Amino acid sequence: MKNYRLTLNWSCLLGMLCLLAVGCGESAPPPAADEQAKQVRQQINAFMESAQRSPRTAAQELAVMRESLDAYAENASGETAETYQAIADTAKELEAAYQSGASSDKIQQYFDKFNALLQELPS
Repeated sequence: MKNYRLTLNWSCLLGMLCLLAVGCGESAPPPAADEQAKQVRQQINAFMESAQRSPRTAAQELAVMRESLDAYAENASGETAETYQAIADTAKELEAAYQSGASSDKIQQYFDKFNALLQELPS
C-alpha cells in the first residue's frame, strides 16, 4: 500500500510540473516578417490550387482562410501593412464573387491579383 501511495504522489507531482511548464510560459512570439510572408504565400497558393481542383468547396475554404488573413492584416505594421490589408480585401472580394457565382475568368482575375500582391511581401 505504501508503494502505491508513493507512486501516486510522484505521478501527481510530475503531472503538476508538466502543467506548469506548459501552461505558465509566455506565448510564442509572432513570426518574423519573412516567416509570416512565407506562411501567407503557402496558404494562398494552397487555396488557389485547391480551388482550381474543386471549385465547389472553394468558398468554404476561403472563409476559413480569410480568418487568418484578416488577423495578419490587423496585426501587420510597417511597409507590409498595406499589402496584408490588400490581400485580406482581395480575399473578401473573392468570397463575394464565389457567392454570386462569378465566372472562372473573374475568379482568375482575383488569383492574378493575389499573385501580384504576394510578390510585394518580403521573401
